[in-house]
Amino acid sequence: MDPRDGLTNFYGTALTYFDKINQDTIERAWGLFAENKGLVTSLLALFLIIYFLWGALGRTHISFQDMAITGCKVALAYAFVMSWSVFHEEVGKLILETPEQLGAALSSRMAGIAGGANMAEQVRQVAEKVYEFASAIATAQAGGWIGSIVGALLDLFIVGGGLIPMLLVLTGVTLFAKMTVAVMLAVGPIAILCNFFGITRFVFEGWVKGIAFGIFTLLFSYIIAGFCFGFVRSYLDSIQIATATQEESFGVAAGLVLYMLVVAAFVVRVPSLAQSFAYGTLFHGISTAGGIGETLQTARNRGSRAANLATSFIPAGITGGAVRGTMAMAGDMGRGTRAMGRMLAGRMRGRSG
Repeated sequence: MDPRDGLTNFYGTALTYFDKINQDTIERAWGLFAENKGLVTSLLALFLIIYFLWGALGRTHISFQDMAITGCKVALAYAFVMSWSVFHEEVGKLILETPEQLGAALSSRMAGIAGGANMAEQVRQVAEKVYEFASAIATAQAGGWIGSIVGALLDLFIVGGGLIPMLLVLTGVTLFAKMTVAVMLAVGPIAILCNFFGITRFVFEGWVKGIAFGIFTLLFSYIIAGFCFGFVRSYLDSIQIATATQEESFGVAAGLVLYMLVVAAFVVRVPSLAQSFAYGTLFHGISTAGGIGETLQTARNRGSRAANLATSFIPAGITGGAVRGTMAMAGDMGRGTRAMGRMLAGRMRGRSG
């Protein structure tokens, strides 16, 4: 195989293999339940029989409404498990391809790539343009054995120091995002069933967050890649290799490698950006409501602690009536003291007169 074709088609080939393997794996995994349909049906029916008998015999406080709800949950579980391979083929493909198509459309506009129907085609065009640029630099420096060595080093510097790291990072982040979504979809029936019970609802919330994280990672990586591809293409179009000197060629090669490393650095930061965006906004309303409830509960607890602290200063055994009686007695003693003072003052004035 031509090294140029292998390098420029590396991204598209990796994603194609992943999609094929993922689809085959899901079909085999969940197709196993469809093949053993009788066993799954027997287990669920046995569970329902035991559950209903347990309630009918009065072993637990189960109402008819609880029985009906549980029956519906079991029916949904059966439907999800039996049809998840077909559901994954239709809806799962939509979840995986929608952010890719949206991101590719935005990326092609931002990068100015005509006919970039998907991200693999855009990456291939940019990789080919960089590869041709590196070959042109090597050809321009060819003039004796020293020029040939310099040209080969510049070619190796551009391809090995800039193009290959950019392709590896972009492919790795994209595969990571697609793998995250694929794993979340693979365990979909289990996560959806966990939402039916309060004690396991956190599993469903984590499942939704995982899908949102993978989708946002795909979308943001395509948008950032398209934005950076636009810079790379503009940079390549503005350089005239045929008239560039040897010193200028070094600067041009270094600038191109720097651009591609910047692309790789931006793409590496995409998962953390997508995680903060998905986890911070998806359940923002739930978190806020919970925070308000916790604040009110904290205020009530503080009020209770303050009341307990105030009552702790009152000696044990003294009731509210006793406290009020003591305060009234103190008031009477104060009024008597003032009357006695006025009487003594009057007698002293009489004696002096």
